Amino acid sequence: MGVLTWAAAGEGRMDAVFALLCGLAGTALFAQLHETLIPVLYDPTNVGQIILTDLLGNYAAAVAVLGIGFGLCTWGIGKLWGSGGPIVAFEGGRDSETSPGNAENG
Repeated sequence: MGVLTWAAAGEGRMDAVFALLCGLAGTALFAQLHETLIPVLYDPTNVGQIILTDLLGNYAAAVAVLGIGFGLCTWGIGKLWGSGGPIVAFEGGRDSETSPGNAENG
């Protein structure tokens, strides 16, 4: 997001200049209030270090859960990319049917 904002500002877009100025102001404000915000926001939600082996009880179960999870993700990505069809609904919309390079239209 920040790189795009800098690029838009380089093109001379005034809305990007305001976005950059507000982003810098927000960063400066957070830096000044950080020590005050730690006890208000961070400390009440700090539950310590949580790892999968603590939740499941042993190392083998954690490895099995991770292996199954990675396998399911790999399978799902393969199904999405291997289908040859559109992954999201807007990829196969009207524009692709009426584009000049479409063989059906000439």
